[in-house]
Amino acid sequence: MVIAITNNKGGVGKTTSVLNIGGALAKLGHKVLLIDLDSQCNLSGCFNFEEYPQNHVGKFILKEATFEECVISKNGIDIIPSTSNLMEWEEKLSNKPRRDDMLKIRLATVVNKYDFILIDCPPNLGLLVTNAIFAAQYYLTPVEAGTFSYQGIGKLINKMNELNEYGADISLLGVLIIKYHQNIRGVMKKEIINSIRNSLGESVLKNYIRIDSNIDKAQLEQQTIFEYSPESNGAKDYLNVTLEILEKL
Repeated sequence: MVIAITNNKGGVGKTTSVLNIGGALAKLGHKVLLIDLDSQCNLSGCFNFEEYPQNHVGKFILKEATFEECVISKNGIDIIPSTSNLMEWEEKLSNKPRRDDMLKIRLATVVNKYDFILIDCPPNLGLLVTNAIFAAQYYLTPVEAGTFSYQGIGKLINKMNELNEYGADISLLGVLIIKYHQNIRGVMKKEIINSIRNSLGESVLKNYIRIDSNIDKAQLEQQTIFEYSPESNGAKDYLNVTLEILEKL
């Protein structure tokens, strides 16, 4: 099962969700591969990759490095890292005849080795995201409860529907609300959540991620929330979200 975690808005918790949903799946006994498609390399940084690794997702997609040369394992999770100059590799990809589904083609030989492959997408609707969409069966979209980031979801859904008309086969797995809190200052956030649910209905996951400083601290320590603070609200929330995702599949 290949799932793209995507939102064309940045800073909405895509990398954090890839890391911790991947961690939850591994905790539940699943074989997991993470793919970092973002030139910011935040997911790769969680696995202590250098900024310009010798082998990375760009080389993998363009057949300049094998899967075995690119993948690395840490604490039961495999990852193909990104590189800070990934945009240069995206430009090379644009000149290829099968530029939209090169990642799907490359993953075909390894997809059956994993129960789940999660793709961390950059905050745009460019060619790398298109490759993620063609490779995936589902996409998950995180939105932050304290912002109006959900307003761009309609554009994202339209893009997915358009790509389905051109050969992709992807469905919305759900919209994940993150950074939620219920104190007095959270009144606006409740209103936004109600707006999200009214707008997107059953697409919004029932479980959400509460604000928990342990989530950020875990990422700084290059750990999943389950490694850093397994009894925290963040760990409980990401586990519940992951269990809900499994029920939907």
